Amino acid sequence: MKLKMTIRTRMMVSILLTALVSFTISVFVCARKSQQLISERTKIIVELQSNDNAKNVSETFQNAISELDSLAISCTRLCDQEDENRDYLIENMLKHATKNSILLSPKVDWYVSESELQTISEPFIDKLPDKNESAYMCRIQAPILYDGEYAGGISANIIVDTMLRKFNAPFGFDSKMKILIITNKSTIAYSRNNAERLKKMGEVMPNYNKKYNLGSFISKDSLTILETDGQDVEKSIFTFFPIKINDKTIWSICVVSPKSSIVGNSKKLGKLSYMLALLCSLLTGIVTLLVSKQIGSTLNKIGQVLANVSKGELKTDPTLKATSLKEIDAISDSTNSLIEGLQQASEFAEQIGHGNLNAKFDLLSKNDKLGNALINMRDSLRKSDEDAEKRKIADEKVNWATLGLAKFGEVLHTSNQSINDLSY
Repeated sequence: MKLKMTIRTRMMVSILLTALVSFTISVFVCARKSQQLISERTKIIVELQSNDNAKNVSETFQNAISELDSLAISCTRLCDQEDENRDYLIENMLKHATKNSILLSPKVDWYVSESELQTISEPFIDKLPDKNESAYMCRIQAPILYDGEYAGGISANIIVDTMLRKFNAPFGFDSKMKILIITNKSTIAYSRNNAERLKKMGEVMPNYNKKYNLGSFISKDSLTILETDGQDVEKSIFTFFPIKINDKTIWSICVVSPKSSIVGNSKKLGKLSYMLALLCSLLTGIVTLLVSKQIGSTLNKIGQVLANVSKGELKTDPTLKATSLKEIDAISDSTNSLIEGLQQASEFAEQIGHGNLNAKFDLLSKNDKLGNALINMRDSLRKSDEDAEKRKIADEKVNWATLGLAKFGEVLHTSNQSINDLSY
């Protein structure tokens, strides 16, 4: 059995389903494209900012090394002094020279061997000079040369955090993002989480390290981008910025950005798009309901009027007019025009029925078959009346002649005995 629905129900179902499916497909495609675009742009952003970050961090470190080398040269000029006088002068010179410097606790050691000198040490915790607090530091060293010969070494501490003064995070400083400075021995010299400092990279991120061997990316002298696949680990983007200290020592800045943070805005946009799609579908439903209600009620009235016409009741309905829908108005006007035409035809037929064969009738159009049939009927009846009148006059003449002849015959028959009566 074929399911029948009202026009309102059919319009609601059809339009709402179409709108909902269209909006859903559009939003899904846009969301997928947005995520792909964000993923591609992410790598571009990393590449654009990596050089600046590496340059800024390296400059900070190299400035500290250059400053220490300058102090070593200044110490060389005092090597001719007596030991006590030399040490006093060097102490004052270092204290004055590093007053506003990032170098902390500079110290000259005349007895350290050249083989023991290292450009930079592994990170450690030490107290800040003249302060009752500690900081994570690294020690840098430089040789003191006298007449081209090694004479001793000078060392100073540098706070690791100062190396990140001009660092720009590729995706903003999200709470889930990790920023690490890692030594060439995989020791974490800097992390925003102090509990991770001085630990090995493998200890802090064992799952990532086991799967991707993160230590292999630390000593590379070029930018490295690692995008994890999300299997057994969270989807993330690792960026390794090389910090070249010397030909043998390369540290790295590692930025770990969870993809959930990077594409978070796109997901929010996707959710917003879905909400807007539902809202648009709801508004579409409301508008469809109002329009279908108006169309349905008007069509129901038209149907009722036509049902009455089919029963012979010829009454127009003024409420069929003045809607906001042009097509429905046209149907309403045509319905009322049909009823008015039938009313005129009925009145015309009544006039003819009462014998008024001179009644007038205005055709609805040249193709008005009912009107033309009624007019033809009137003309036929009028012609029939005219013919009957002519036949009546002719019959009366025949009757007059017949009666006259009969009367004349009677006179001849009854009055033939008297010439006077016959003459009369």
